[in-house]
Amino acid sequence: MKLGIKFCGGCNPYIDRKLLIKRLREILDSEQYLFKYFNFDDCDMVLVINGCNVACSEAPPAKKTITVSGLEVEGKACREEILASEVARKILNGSELKTTQF
Repeated sequence: MKLGIKFCGGCNPYIDRKLLIKRLREILDSEQYLFKYFNFDDCDMVLVINGCNVACSEAPPAKKTITVSGLEVEGKACREEILASEVARKILNGSELKTTQF
């Protein structure tokens, strides 16, 4: 599965966005998941990582997405120490994700 990673600008992060990706790579099987940056055309899913709850980075159109906004995953509060596990759970249960429409 190709997983697109889109970051916000990082002006006021509450979370360590790079550490989140590092932990996700540790949790997810590297042979099954390919992390892609910048070009999301052929991605199966896109992870939008906003460092704070302003959530300035938007999902690309017509893609299944998971949005992290500071200490929230898809609008639900999450402790930082389990943030990567919660995102991984959402990725693994990808069939329940909404597709962005613009």
